[in-house]
Amino acid sequence: SPGGPRPAVQRSTSFGVPNANSIKQMLLDWCRAKTRGYERTHADCPQLLDTEDMVRLREPDWKCVYTYIQEFYRCLVQKGLVKTKKS
Repeated sequence: SPGGPRPAVQRSTSFGVPNANSIKQMLLDWCRAKTRGYERTHADCPQLLDTEDMVRLREPDWKCVYTYIQEFYRCLVQKGLVKTKKS
């Protein structure tokens, strides 16, 4: 009835949708796979972070790490070392 109690709506959980931790792991796995077997200098990617930056904090700043990964990806695409849907 219109004035009666409303049934509880149960929201579904997002199975199969990656969370922040799994996205970070996927990015790390991708980076390791793409850079295995050659020096990072092949992409001529500017060094945005160094070891001291990474160990200075208790946990790495993931925004900085993500930005660095994006820059690696951009450099690798420009050098033709990564295939994209457009290439």
